[in-house]
Amino acid sequence: IRMAKEIRFRSDPEVWYTMKLRVDIADDGAHLHGKVWKRGEPEPEAWTIETVDPHANLNGSPGLYNYALAESYFDNVSVTASE
Repeated sequence: IRMAKEIRFRSDPEVWYTMKLRVDIADDGAHLHGKVWKRGEPEPEAWTIETVDPHANLNGSPGLYNYALAESYFDNVSVTASE
């Protein structure tokens, strides 16, 4: 079962961004919160995108997928447990 939510986000070429994803497991599924901001700028308080995945995968390793119209690079990826 595919779960998806989209928003429009302008990314500029030759600019690095910081991305953050938080996943909270609840009775109704996984609550996902994501934000993106230009590297070097303060982290915004508000989430850029939020959604609920009612069919969350609770086992296994996290994965990182990207569907883009241009080449994309990821650097300094960290996976941490919630406090």
